[in-house]
Amino acid sequence: AGITKYDLGIEADHELIVDPMPNLYFTRDPFASVGNGVTIHYMRYKVRQRETLFSRFVFSNHPKLVKTPWYYDPAMKMSIEGGDVFIYNNDTLVVGVSERTDLETITLLAKNIKANKEVEFKRIVAINVPKWTNLMHLDTWLTMLDKDKFLYSPIANDVFKFWDYDLVNGGAEPQPKENGLPLEGLLQSIINKKPVLIPIAGNNASHIDIERETHFDGTNYLAIKPGVVIGYARNEKTNAALAAAGIKVLPFHG
Repeated sequence: AGITKYDLGIEADHELIVDPMPNLYFTRDPFASVGNGVTIHYMRYKVRQRETLFSRFVFSNHPKLVKTPWYYDPAMKMSIEGGDVFIYNNDTLVVGVSERTDLETITLLAKNIKANKEVEFKRIVAINVPKWTNLMHLDTWLTMLDKDKFLYSPIANDVFKFWDYDLVNGGAEPQPKENGLPLEGLLQSIINKKPVLIPIAGNNASHIDIERETHFDGTNYLAIKPGVVIGYARNEKTNAALAAAGIKVLPFHG
């Protein structure tokens, strides 16, 4: 599909006028809403870097959005993608350190957020995401579903680590400090209560089921309100585990 150079009477080895953007429907990746502003991202791979043109155009020209603060601009040329960016509460921004998002980028983001006096965030937590084939962003192994309920894939437990940025007492350029808490302890420090951790494919799942549903984005749910999520119908065991934990799942085939 699309206009080819042949249609325009142009001879060239490469047929298409404009290369396709097959990942554009993953709309959470090119930009994210963060507090009273946005982060417009620099995508890791060339095939996706044009996607941010749309969000840049909208936030640069729409009369209702043109004054929105930018906490990150793709011109900064350091990789960050929206599947790694999550707001857990009014005080805490959580960002994955993954194949697509670098710790150095998060450090720059912390500096930019700190510089805006209107931002309420007190803390940024950067969580390590192992650079494995089936883990791309933070949302491929950890997702907040409700105010105290989290879905995670156990395959990354043994390599779990995270860094804290103190936006209150960390100076003008907050730096990452590695913290030794386990996952449950980290989440409890954010929500101030014991979290409910739901493993992918459910409790006592086989290693095969965990690997399969992790591979098929078994933690990649979209919470449209606390306790109500949209996710892939194919991850049947995880959907059943979420329902048993009181989460309403709206499945779709894709």
